[in-house]
Amino acid sequence: MLPVGNHTFYEVVKDELEQRFPRINILHNSHIVHEGIRYIGITVPVVLVKRKKEQQKFILKTLKNLLNNDYDIPTVIVSHAPLFNELNMVSMKSKVYNNEYNCSEPNIEELFKEYNIIGAIHGHHHIPASSGRSKVVHFAGKELFVVCSIYSKMNTGFELMNLIRSKQSN
Repeated sequence: MLPVGNHTFYEVVKDELEQRFPRINILHNSHIVHEGIRYIGITVPVVLVKRKKEQQKFILKTLKNLLNNDYDIPTVIVSHAPLFNELNMVSMKSKVYNNEYNCSEPNIEELFKEYNIIGAIHGHHHIPASSGRSKVVHFAGKELFVVCSIYSKMNTGFELMNLIRSKQSN
């Protein structure tokens, strides 16, 4: 099982990838601003429900740090595994969906209310593009987009800026 939090394992992987691909920014519990959008990358391993509380404490701490009292900049959160069910592309009918993997840390929801977080991108589930590339969810009293960045058997590409622009105009 991969560790939750800032473990040296993730630093080694980040350093190796950055050496191999110097033009890529690895967002390991860090952020970058690109074309006026802040992208926060949180290293979230796939977690069993029994480790959910530990993981959500880590997510809260990391978000507080990376949001850094900048309430206005549009922000997209990127992670390997979904943060929790509310920001997930997995169908409730799927055998991998677990209804106990919800957001149980109310302070995370408060951060989403306070800051200009407009969406979340996750991978891990290899959801086919035919199931939809994105969806709009209601969380923290607002609408957010969710994208699963990995499609099974084909990567069809996705123009994220179209989705971001539509959220900014709302």
